[in-house]
Amino acid sequence: MARSIALKPIVNLPAGKTIDATVLYDALDRSRQSIYYLRVHADFPSVFGRRSGKPHYDTTEIANWLRANNVKIYWV
Repeated sequence: MARSIALKPIVNLPAGKTIDATVLYDALDRSRQSIYYLRVHADFPSVFGRRSGKPHYDTTEIANWLRANNVKIYWV
């Protein structure tokens, strides 16, 4: 049985095409390790690309994944 990670019911995401991993971790109130766990076990969107060595995610994919997991999104 897979371990589940509770998500906040409301998340503030910055508008834009991609979201920096560090900003995403803060928005979800999760550690890098817990996001890795989600990527491996919970159909979390994969890394979209890298800038300055930092992973970036496609904001639309992240938003769709959050909505599928009953998380309300506020765009900031």
